[in-house]
Order: sequence, then C-alpha cells, then structure tokens
Amino acid sequence: MKILIVDDDEDSRTLLQRFLRGEGYELHLAADGREGVARFEAVQPDIVLMDVMMPEMDGYEAARAIKAAAGERFVPVIFLTAVHDEKALARCVEFGGDDFLTKPYSRVILLAKIDALRRVCGLYRTLQAQRDELRRHENRLLREQELAERVFTRILRRGRVEAHNIRFLSEPAAISNGDLLLADRAESGHQYLLLGDFTGHGLSAAMGALPVSQLFHRLVAEGAGVETMVSGLNDAVREVLPTGMFFAAAVVEYVPERLEVTLWSGGIPDVLLYRVADGRVERIVSRNLPMGVVGSKGLAPEVERLRVGRGDRLFLYSDGVIEARNGEEALFGPERLEGCLQGEPAGFFSAIVDALARFRGNHPQDDDISLLELLC
Repeated sequence: MKILIVDDDEDSRTLLQRFLRGEGYELHLAADGREGVARFEAVQPDIVLMDVMMPEMDGYEAARAIKAAAGERFVPVIFLTAVHDEKALARCVEFGGDDFLTKPYSRVILLAKIDALRRVCGLYRTLQAQRDELRRHENRLLREQELAERVFTRILRRGRVEAHNIRFLSEPAAISNGDLLLADRAESGHQYLLLGDFTGHGLSAAMGALPVSQLFHRLVAEGAGVETMVSGLNDAVREVLPTGMFFAAAVVEYVPERLEVTLWSGGIPDVLLYRVADGRVERIVSRNLPMGVVGSKGLAPEVERLRVGRGDRLFLYSDGVIEARNGEEALFGPERLEGCLQGEPAGFFSAIVDALARFRGNHPQDDDISLLELLC
C-alpha cells in the first residue's frame, strides 16, 4: 500500500517514516497541504496521514480537495493533531477525515489504525467490484429485455389495434408488457378485439403473447366465432404457460352493420357498456375462468350477446387500472373509473386517462395498465 505523509514539520515526517519503515508500505512525503494535494494526484496513495496546521493550505482544505479528487475511490485520511479539544476533533471528521491521531504519536496505535483502515479499503473495493458487476448484469438484462420487446412489438403487430373507432392505453410496469391488446377485422367486416393480462408482468409474463397473437389473427382471418376463438386460444395458452400461470382476457366480436357485440370474458374486471340513449352504464361481469386454467373440454365458454346503439361505448381494462395506487396506498377502484363516464361521451376515454394519472401522481406503477374503448 502507498501512504502519503503530509506534515510541515520535518521531525514529525521523520518520526512517522521511522514508525512505518519495515512494514512493507511505499511512503511518499509532502511538506504542506498544497504539495500534499499535488502529490496525491501524482502517486494515488491508498491512505493519507494529514497534519492539521500547515502553511499554504491547512489540513482541512487539503483533505477536502483530496476526497474530491479521489471520486468514488475510498482513500482514508488520518488527521495528525496536537489538540485534544472535542470540537477540533469533530471538525476533522467534518472535513472528510476518517480517523485522527493525537500527539505524541504512538507507533502501536498508528499501525493499528492503518491496519484497520486497510481492511476497510479492501471491503470497500470488494463492494465496488460487486456493485460494478451487478451494474453490468443489470445493463445486459435491460438490453436483452429491450431487444425482446422490440421483437415482440414487431411480431405482435400492435399497430393493428389502431382503428377509427378504437382508443387504447398501454403502460407496462416493466420494459416488457404482460398485458396484451389486439384488434383485427375479418373480410366480413366483423371487428375482433382482445384485451388480456398474463399472470405477473415483465418478460416472463409476455412470453405467451407471441402464440396468442399469431393464433388470434389467424382465427380472425378464418372468420371464427368467439367460442371457437376462445377454445383455440385457451389450448395455446395451456401449452405455452407453466403450471400456475394463466391468461385473464376479454374477447369481443363486433358486427357493425347489425350493431351486435359478442363478448367472452374470463378473470378480467367487469366490462363497462355505456348506453348513449339514456346515459346508463352496464357492468358485464366475467363468468368464465381465465384461459389456461382448464382444458377446452372443461372450459364451456359462456358468452354475452348484446344489442348496442349507435354511439354506445364498450370499455375493456386490465386490473392494473382499478388496482393502481396513490401515495396513500389507496386503490383507484371501479367506482372512480365508472365516475369518469359522465358528461360528453367523446371525452370519456381522456377523462379516465387523466383521472388515473392524477390519482397515481408520482407513486410507482405496480402492474401493467391497459384500457381499450370501442365506439359502436
């Protein structure tokens, strides 16, 4: 280890050299604070022995400059002082000192303090190495997640959610989204929607999105009904997801020319239907198990067939919406959500998004948030 001795008294420097000679340390000397700072930058010592009262620059300012120059590297400074006043000793610590040694010096105590701080330096270097290793692992994981998300985004064709009568919000809690929003239109003109929530969130939850998305678009192209679509998606989910994971979802088929909606929902929060004719909000309760819990033979999908009016609005959302928390750990809840469906219907979606943002404030997001509005 390199030790820098900063003291304007030549006898003190000689004494300290004598104490440390033969202990295996590489010693460097400076006669005042300014020289001490320059020597520190030149030789990068591991420990500094710093006198307090010196010309040019005193030990306090020199210690502060050395600590600043050391940056993240931990370089202990032991102050050398002739005073025993508690306030003066406390000032040593205030200016960056890690320990102090009062005159007359004791060789035994000096070596013990240096040995103790040497061990602290070793622990500090170990912690820094572990921190840097964790940071590298974290950066690599983030890069892999970002790459996976870009691949998923392209393959899942999320842009197809966009249509003139659809508005949606998708805010993942992690880089990868455990919620899934899909929309497509068959050659018949029938419009199909899917909003789903895989167990958990992040990359592990998003792994099932690929087969579900591919099968959804294939079944839409084939003109499959909701029951057939749910049965096929359920089998795909059971095949992909491990035991204990499932896919809560709502699947919608909308027939514009007849103003008819067929809805299947399993494990998803209540779907809301706003009736523009009288301003009523209907809650459509999920009556099915989530996908992936049982096989298709035991699924027996129960669907809702609804007649809707022109201008009615259907709202699908994941539990991340109603379970969003604020700084007081209160939940946004279904009542606040339904309370946004008042006034001019064209502003409902924005009202929900704005109310949710105000409610959450700066509280960290706990779950993926997905919201979809279908205008009939």
